[in-house]
Amino acid sequence: MNKMALVKPKIAVHLITAANAYQIQSQEDALSTARRLDVDVILQFADADATRQIHQICEQVYCDPARRPQALIVEAVRDGGMERVVKNAARAGVGIVLIHGDGQFIDAVRKEFPDVLLSWVTADNEEIGRIQARQFRAFLPRGGLVLYVTGPSTSSTSQRRLDGAREALKGSNIELSIVAGSDWTSATGEKIVSDWLRLVVPGGVTPALVGCQCDDFAVAAGKSLRETAQAFEKPALARVLVTGVDGVPSFGQRLVAENELAATVIMPVATGPAIELVAKALREQKPPPSRLLLPPLSCPEIDTLRPLTDSSGQRVNP
Repeated sequence: MNKMALVKPKIAVHLITAANAYQIQSQEDALSTARRLDVDVILQFADADATRQIHQICEQVYCDPARRPQALIVEAVRDGGMERVVKNAARAGVGIVLIHGDGQFIDAVRKEFPDVLLSWVTADNEEIGRIQARQFRAFLPRGGLVLYVTGPSTSSTSQRRLDGAREALKGSNIELSIVAGSDWTSATGEKIVSDWLRLVVPGGVTPALVGCQCDDFAVAAGKSLRETAQAFEKPALARVLVTGVDGVPSFGQRLVAENELAATVIMPVATGPAIELVAKALREQKPPPSRLLLPPLSCPEIDTLRPLTDSSGQRVNP
């Protein structure tokens, strides 16, 4: 790393959107950690626009050196193109810590730019998928059809969660019907779940459970289930349980406590740990680890979940 005396580190934090409870928690975590560590933070949302985010990053990397942050923390709107962005920043001497997304290339870029602060802080997304699958198995020990609502098919986060879920469902009688969103917004979740239901419900298909890769999708799925139940006069649809991921205390965990969601997976917030990693590396002039993996948790705990059907296979009303 470059040997420089840093009185007060300056870090730019680039997040995806302010229209998401997990992202808001990420913002709050960044600001509280910055205050605690006496770090200057510049925080920007990209409004889920990948092009806008790249422009925001370039503005920080190529601004007047007196105003330039020593490092950027980036949760990418889209994984594609981020390796090039990271390399360009490294050439300018600006460090980048990726949070979540796909940071598999970080090790190679670190070898190319050994004096630049580069790292990847992420939740264990395969474990998130495995936890969801364990929740499915707890609810459906006899098996059944699960509508599984994923993020974009091009997203490494989405794919790793799916891989983890498939791994943990091996040997079960649970069948996944997978629908992928074009982004992570509730509007997208509502549309793809409604489209799927309106396609299969007339043929007599009802999912035993709906599992979603984020809590925004889960809330949207519940709305779609209720509306479709009314439209097709099938009240059982409105009683289908829904699970999610993110587990923000003010949103996902609250909805579980209020029985609006059957379960969620608590995804650790990465901004605070990323700021701690950057501040420590800058102040001690030592390179950070190339990767920091954050463990997720089930909410509620798996062993507290109860099957949706009794021993005869009859559905137990939630």
